[in-house]
Amino acid sequence: MIELCVTTPEQPAFHVKEPDAPAFYALVSFQPGHVDPERDAMTITVCREEEYEKVSETVLAGRPGLLEWYVDYVGFSPDEDIQASTPIQELIERVASHILLRADESAGTGTDPFDGLRTFADVRAMLGRVTSPKELAALNDAVDERFMRDRQQLTMSDADWEEWTRLVREKSAAIGDIAAVR
Repeated sequence: MIELCVTTPEQPAFHVKEPDAPAFYALVSFQPGHVDPERDAMTITVCREEEYEKVSETVLAGRPGLLEWYVDYVGFSPDEDIQASTPIQELIERVASHILLRADESAGTGTDPFDGLRTFADVRAMLGRVTSPKELAALNDAVDERFMRDRQQLTMSDADWEEWTRLVREKSAAIGDIAAVR
């Protein structure tokens, strides 16, 4: 279910609930002055319903970003269902609902989001999805734990480790987090 929430007349946002993920909700917001969901970047923020704690944040660039996410994570374009362009509000709701279902699935199984880290390529891919200082610190800790304490769990050469250190510093500077760099 998607509802339009008007925080200010110039700054609309959407509130999305998914019945199969009742512990979470999503807020879809835009940058001030850039509120055309067809073309402007939007942030889909998933929060826990009870604690209002942010769980994840996904930034997508308008309709093309929504469609790309849907194809990547669902496996087909929603436009194929109707043989036409899916109305933008419906497309936002579908993507946000799938993101909510993924959050609920992760919470329900207690899976560690870092369980898939096996190679340096996995680490680099996950680093590309990091958007906050908290996420960067968690990833850095996970890499440290898997590389330094349990070499069987993560395969990284000395050169990979040096590159990781450089990449963390760059990402930290990009998101404005000085504390993540140790």
